[in-house]
Amino acid sequence: MSTLVIHLESKGKKWSELDDITKHQLINWFDHLPATSDQRAQHQSEVERNLKFSPLTGEIRSLGIYDIERALSTVYLTSDEAVPMVVEDGGRKVRHEADVLCEFWQGVSQYQTVVTFSGRSFALPFLVHRSLAYGIRPSVDLLRFRYLTQQVAPYHVDLQDQLTFYGAWRKRPSLHLLCQAYGIESPILDEETTAEDFAVHTGRYVKTTTDLYHYWRTYLAPAQFRPGDEGLDF
Repeated sequence: MSTLVIHLESKGKKWSELDDITKHQLINWFDHLPATSDQRAQHQSEVERNLKFSPLTGEIRSLGIYDIERALSTVYLTSDEAVPMVVEDGGRKVRHEADVLCEFWQGVSQYQTVVTFSGRSFALPFLVHRSLAYGIRPSVDLLRFRYLTQQVAPYHVDLQDQLTFYGAWRKRPSLHLLCQAYGIESPILDEETTAEDFAVHTGRYVKTTTDLYHYWRTYLAPAQFRPGDEGLDF
């Protein structure tokens, strides 16, 4: 079974690039706004920090992918340049965001299983909407069915969904907390300051997600995903 692990990191657009209506709607998102000018300024600062969490106000910063069966990894870093320099160095590539999306959708269609951590609530919707922003049509629908028992290839295994029993565990743990519990090395690093740091950061998240996937396969996965049981029905 061909398996691709992905991890997405995003960045917010510059506040100055947003139109006035968008700014107003974002600031007034909540019913009860802070009363004082200092509180309102703090509120706006928080809104600006959270721009990266929406594909409507954010962009891809990096996308890490790992082919488990072939043991091949790639980290895409995006460039704001109109025609960025293409870098092929140790599995790291610099691309315009639109090119990252085109290459991703071309490649992911070749896999039977895609593995994420919180991919259903964040990474995959983000990739879909950023694709739509460029007029790019996704090659596969990885969000059609949530439950593995309803899915057919390509499967989407969201490990956060699986390990919280599709949200039945109301307080969803972070990747770090699960790693600590299971004895898996956490991807948490010191704050990234350079592109090199961020490439390492993204690569480590992909590796940790891969390790957690192997753990899930061994102890909790349905028969079709257990080691040595590929091809069996649920």
